[in-house]
Amino acid sequence: MGNNKILLIGGGVVVLFIIGLIIFFVSRGNGGGGIITNKGPKIINIWTTTDNKKALDPILNKFQDKNSNVKINYVVKNADTFLEDSINEIAAGNGPDLWVIPNDWLPQYSDKLVSMNETVLADSKKHLSGLEVYKQKFPQVISSGTIINNKIIGIPLTIDTLTLYYNPSLFSKVNTEIYQSQKVISEKEKSVLYGQINNWDDFVKAVQLITKKNGNKIERSAAAIGTADNISQSTDILTLLMMQNGAKMVSDDLKSAQFQTDQNQFSDIKFPGVKALEFYNSFSDPKSNNYTWNSEIEDSVRAFVEGKTAMIFDYPSVDKKIKLIDPKFEYSSITMPQLKETENIVNLAKFPVLTVTKASKNPDIAWDLILYLTTDSENLNTFQNVSGENIAYGSVKDSIKTAKTWYKPDPKKSDEIFKEMIRQANKGLDIPTAVQGAASQITTLLGKINQN
Repeated sequence: MGNNKILLIGGGVVVLFIIGLIIFFVSRGNGGGGIITNKGPKIINIWTTTDNKKALDPILNKFQDKNSNVKINYVVKNADTFLEDSINEIAAGNGPDLWVIPNDWLPQYSDKLVSMNETVLADSKKHLSGLEVYKQKFPQVISSGTIINNKIIGIPLTIDTLTLYYNPSLFSKVNTEIYQSQKVISEKEKSVLYGQINNWDDFVKAVQLITKKNGNKIERSAAAIGTADNISQSTDILTLLMMQNGAKMVSDDLKSAQFQTDQNQFSDIKFPGVKALEFYNSFSDPKSNNYTWNSEIEDSVRAFVEGKTAMIFDYPSVDKKIKLIDPKFEYSSITMPQLKETENIVNLAKFPVLTVTKASKNPDIAWDLILYLTTDSENLNTFQNVSGENIAYGSVKDSIKTAKTWYKPDPKKSDEIFKEMIRQANKGLDIPTAVQGAASQITTLLGKINQN
């Protein structure tokens, strides 16, 4: 009997030892769900190309204090290799948990992302679903751009709209020149030289007053507009003009381009996309009264800072570029011109989106962090006070409320297609044909996305 007890006890020890070994090796091999891993920190890697660490650090530290088992790594990546590096690492299962990408990457790369469980936003008292709450809290341009197949696939922290920047000093100089020459100009023309540019008619007046030409040689440009390659936001300017004129960029089923058609969402003027390119091209056409820019002029931002052009179109992030060229350069901004007497105000937005990749081993924590960064009022105030950027959550700025974007397939290729369309117009090729060709290529890209 005594020997039996010894055998039972000894056998029990062996069984416990074996069970312990099994637990040990399972915990090592499961990549984060075992006993040992649970005791260690949950790592959340943030990959971005924008260094907002100074503004985000207090918020990230507070999140880590509240979640002692979480460690956040904020990594600023090289913008030139960001996409390729990210895609390769995500495919290998080693990519970021939280991936900060431009909003126009979402259509092409949504299959790499984990959508949010939107029920966490649901308001049971008001009988609102998470999607309904999301659409109420964020401007329409954001909710329409970040919801794909009824799933929230990312949330932005900040948002920018395309803006007109002008040099008040150069405007004043032109005013003085006109006064000294005793040239008679209208009250409206006087007002635009004080920066009162509300519509594209006002803009054209400013262009014609400010531009100095010697034959086809531009001695002083009024604005960087009309070409493809030496203008910072050439494709976005043209896109906005198309939208303002009433062009529908893609079909409702997202399968084909529509900006080449005669369809107009706002008026009975046909082929609004063609009309937009004709207007855009006029500013680089030596035969046009609007001629003010050509491909021989240097980069638009540098030309602006050096006083070679009086106006550029860009996003608020251009401030960093300007300061690198000349920290003391002074300039002002106004919202984008619109079509005269239009009832359909259209602006163009872009925004970096915080997403969670399928490579994340802790997607729920990553989404908790996104919500903590993008919807907590105290955190948003902290970020805005340090960064000075426009917050997306609850934004009521008019330019953001009226902003749009479009379902752009393969952003890099789409932008190159639009640039080539502009180049063809600059060379004097038939503009309707150029627009039709670009639309055909965009439709092909849309088809590739639909096949995935």
